[in-house]
Amino acid sequence: GRFSDVLAGTDRHVIGLEPVAELLALAPRLSRSSFLQGSSAWLPLRDRSVDAAFCCLIFGALGDREIECAANEIRRVLKPGGEIVIVENTTQGSGSAHYGFRPSRTYERLFGNERLRTIDSYLDLDETISVLAGRAPT
Repeated sequence: GRFSDVLAGTDRHVIGLEPVAELLALAPRLSRSSFLQGSSAWLPLRDRSVDAAFCCLIFGALGDREIECAANEIRRVLKPGGEIVIVENTTQGSGSAHYGFRPSRTYERLFGNERLRTIDSYLDLDETISVLAGRAPT
């Protein structure tokens, strides 16, 4: 929900996903948004129903097998030509017990068909945050 209000200002309907019901209850109530309970293995959306996917600091909290599932689910729900933007911590090193750092090339390979590329990066608390973008095949 952190960026929901900004994304809702783009004249698109924003759908936020949260796996934890207690946190879902805290999601902001905005006119151009809705929040659903889902997980990296199951997005409660129809096939090819989403114009864009925005994933911010999600993949680091997932194990290697889980990111494969999440990538497959994103591919399933994206419309042909749909956009994907991933903002992720790509600091060198292993991260922590609860959050893993992976290099940008991991996400670029994971979303190779979408031609995901690093378009920007910045430092936040001495950690590298990368912004990657791509588009589903048409």
